[in-house]
Amino acid sequence: MIKIHHSVTNLIGKTPMLALKTGLDVAGIYCKLECFNPTGSSDDRVANSIVEYAIAEGRLSKNGTMVEGTTGSFGLSLAMVGAAKEVQTVLVLPATVAEWWIQGIKRFGAIVETINGDFEVARIRASRLAMTLYRGAFQPLSFESDVALLSHLTTANEIWRDMEGDFEVVVLPIFLGNSMKGIVNFFKTKRQSITIVAVCIEEESSNFLIEDNSFDQTLTVPKKQAQQVADDFTRQNGVKSGVLSGAVLYAAKNYASNMSRDEKVIAILCDSYLE
Repeated sequence: MIKIHHSVTNLIGKTPMLALKTGLDVAGIYCKLECFNPTGSSDDRVANSIVEYAIAEGRLSKNGTMVEGTTGSFGLSLAMVGAAKEVQTVLVLPATVAEWWIQGIKRFGAIVETINGDFEVARIRASRLAMTLYRGAFQPLSFESDVALLSHLTTANEIWRDMEGDFEVVVLPIFLGNSMKGIVNFFKTKRQSITIVAVCIEEESSNFLIEDNSFDQTLTVPKKQAQQVADDFTRQNGVKSGVLSGAVLYAAKNYASNMSRDEKVIAILCDSYLE
């Protein structure tokens, strides 16, 4: 029976696993394809969880406003959820964010302000807007939100269910704030021996929390190498892969090459944005 959905937010999550073809003497790599989320990113899970929680708590309502200082990827997800929930989204982005991100965000009806400075400057500006021009607006504060931590429990549960708990290593991207720690907590509770490897792009490492004892290991991958791996994956598998997913795959392949063929590595491919 065909199931009819009445909101695009119902399509978030429940993303598939894809087994990669690997050499005969290395571990198998199994990819969690978050590109199947509406905007092609696992950020959709976080944005939707934060907004739905705010609505349930009475801090945000239909035709209300939310203001956030953020990055292009999460901004796109927040704008998508805002459109689906009939909430006005106002985003402050660093001026370095690519124009194609900004135009994509605006297509969801979001208001975008760019500002000279980094992510922290954008957050400060958003807080000021929430106290002045958009007084009383809801602030998602995704960087520090405990809801962000909980949002990826569904991701971890889906992986555990689909793999029947049979894997040794999980390679995941390091996102802003708490969002990926929910996955770590879930797997470590299930089996402490699971190795958690966190990855980010070398040139962008200052934007992420890479010194965190939640992970067994943190790695940085040069952007050029990550992009090449992402391009190869897309060409060989017919699945879009962004540069951060390329970094995850790069690390997963390195781990798999030093493991036995009966072991398994999970690679959480978080984005699909081709640069």
